Amino acid sequence: MAIKKIKVICDTSVWYYLADNPDVVLNDVELIATHNNFIELVYSRKIINNFVKYRNACAALIKYTKPSKNILKNPILYAIHLIDPNFVDTKNSVGYSNSLYEEVLRISKLPDNYFNYQINKVEIQSIIDKRNNENNFCNDNNFLADMKRKSSISKEERVHYARNNYEKLFRELLLKYFELYSNSSAFNYNDFFWNEINLFSKIHQTYYLKLETDKSIKIKNNDLIDLFNLLYVGQESYYWIEERRWVNIFREAKMSKYLFSPVGRNLFTNLF
Repeated sequence: MAIKKIKVICDTSVWYYLADNPDVVLNDVELIATHNNFIELVYSRKIINNFVKYRNACAALIKYTKPSKNILKNPILYAIHLIDPNFVDTKNSVGYSNSLYEEVLRISKLPDNYFNYQINKVEIQSIIDKRNNENNFCNDNNFLADMKRKSSISKEERVHYARNNYEKLFRELLLKYFELYSNSSAFNYNDFFWNEINLFSKIHQTYYLKLETDKSIKIKNNDLIDLFNLLYVGQESYYWIEERRWVNIFREAKMSKYLFSPVGRNLFTNLF
């Protein structure tokens, strides 16, 4: 009888970790890359700042995943299909994710000295800037940062409101995402859907509560990409992330049971 592999959805930080730790033990584990991983890698400024490390991360994604198992749908479409598997996306093509994967594959094969004779760094920088300007996640992140700066409500009011209205606000926000994406509100939400995105809901709540109540929390450029990557994590899967900041949020949200760590390595050692 074939042993059922553990399904592990990966954050982009995992590919950098695996590039630096090629001897890691991954017995009976199925690593899955996502649309958001492809976005982060292809749009990364590390292609200029640290090309070899960046190229090796791309190579690790190719090495440790199977194209047929990777998730090409963007997270909003993936979540909509949990509610309505028959929904047809007329605006966004999965072919875009395929092209991103192909770009990661191409980069994974480049030599160490690629920049020395083939690429003009100024040209590449302009391409990355243009891609980021077109990236909705980056635009949403800028909006979050602007709203946080303008907030003048007292900490006590923010804590009370965030804690007592979160579930209603979360569902309204998600519904708005779906409506804007699909130009429709005809979705039949059910218990299966809310249970399947439980991790996303809990981490979303903790993240936004921290934004509302802790002025020291800084919004990072890829926060929404990292956050929405959790929409891919269902009740039968785990999540692997190598960023201490997010591991802390998992722990605070009491969602550590979803975290995956390689054999022989304790993800929480020396973190707290």
